[in-house]
Order: sequence, then C-alpha cells, then structure tokens
Amino acid sequence: MLHAEHTVSINRSPDDVFGYLADGAHNRDWRAGVLEIERTTAADGQGAAYRQVLAGPGGRRIDGDYQVTVFDPPRRLEFAVTAGPASSPRTLTTARRCGSRSTWRRPG
Repeated sequence: MLHAEHTVSINRSPDDVFGYLADGAHNRDWRAGVLEIERTTAADGQGAAYRQVLAGPGGRRIDGDYQVTVFDPPRRLEFAVTAGPASSPRTLTTARRCGSRSTWRRPG
C-alpha cells in the first residue's frame, strides 16, 4: 500500500499553524488543486464538515469532501474523506522546535 508524508517547518507557533490549517476555508491558500471549499456544518473542530471541489485529471472537477474526526489543538488534526477518490484518513501533527514543524500523513 502507498504511504504519503510531507513535513514543513514554519516560523510560527504550533497554535497559529494548527488554527490556520484546521480552518478548511484556508485550503485554497496552500493547496493548488482546491477550486472551491465551504464548511457545511455549524460545528468547528471535531465534526466540522467541508464540501470541496478539486482540480482533477484533464481539468475535470472532482469532489473532495471531508469531515474532521480528531481535533486536539495544537497537536493533532485528523479528517476522513466523505466524497471523492481518496479513502484513507489524513493526519496533521504539529510540534514545537524552532517555530513549528507540521507533518501531513496519509497511511498506506
């Protein structure tokens, strides 16, 4: 099975980084393939759900909806894809070193 992981160091506090990334409305700022994003629930944190449209192959628009399943600021954020081609859960973890180190994981 495939495993994907990406780590980036950011010169901001874990609280700042987590808060920014946990708000799905920011996805278009840092994920080039996001065409549209909107929260579909009133909930923040665990239980928050988003409708997302992504750029697919050949310019085709594809769903990428998801729901936050774990919300533990500023350490851990997990979400599950509820519509679209991805099926595995995704995890964000933050750690304080010099600034913040954030890692996105998709288990394989």
